[in-house]
Amino acid sequence: MKRTNATNITPPAAKRSMAPKLDLDPITAALAEQERQRTLLFIGLPESIAARPSERVQEDREATTKILDHLEVEAEPTAIFRVGRFDSQRRTPRPLKVVMPTAAHQHIALGG
Repeated sequence: MKRTNATNITPPAAKRSMAPKLDLDPITAALAEQERQRTLLFIGLPESIAARPSERVQEDREATTKILDHLEVEAEPTAIFRVGRFDSQRRTPRPLKVVMPTAAHQHIALGG
């Protein structure tokens, strides 16, 4: 009989998702899913080092506009923001979350 080291066994729940599960009422869950379907997440996009938050926000908006123009997406995002707290000493840029007006606009941006 073969012995199995218990530390090497991954429980099935851990394989599914590392994200925490939240108990959301059906309406909140539906709204969250609708926003997810309209969201683009830009990873690795250089982050401004401007001292003023308004200048950093403006640079993110300009970078997003350039990307969407290149992808030929004819829509203005409803929200653009960095995920996480600003730290001027950070070595890697924070992800940039871009929420589009519709899921169709997200689909176009993703090449659909």
